[in-house]
Amino acid sequence: MGIFLNLFGIIGSICAGAALSKANADMLFANKMIACVSLVAFAGFFVVTLFDNHTLWAEYLVISVLGFVNIPIFFVAYELAVKQTAHLGVGEALPCGIINMMANAIGFAEVFLLTPVLRSETKVRSEITMTLIFLQ
Repeated sequence: MGIFLNLFGIIGSICAGAALSKANADMLFANKMIACVSLVAFAGFFVVTLFDNHTLWAEYLVISVLGFVNIPIFFVAYELAVKQTAHLGVGEALPCGIINMMANAIGFAEVFLLTPVLRSETKVRSEITMTLIFLQ
């Protein structure tokens, strides 16, 4: 499944780069792109989890969509952060480092807080956990 996540992430990154190039890296367009992509990923995950009989193709589909829409968000977020701070004289490394630091801190807190929830190993608990991960 990781291959599908990364493969479709590369394809999504190329599409996001092309879209941003055509929009001349307009910040409003980047914000709208981030919001739309996040909503599409969450809606797709929610629809697939409604079905009780998860099949393997549905899981691969969700992973592929997740890679296509979520991996390019990192690059759009980096570009947005650099554009917002460049006029203040801040280098590229600082805003990108802060994004990475916050992502790691939130990920650590999420794993720490969700471990007791996942120990019960029920379908409802797993769906709650995955929903929280997608909302991150």
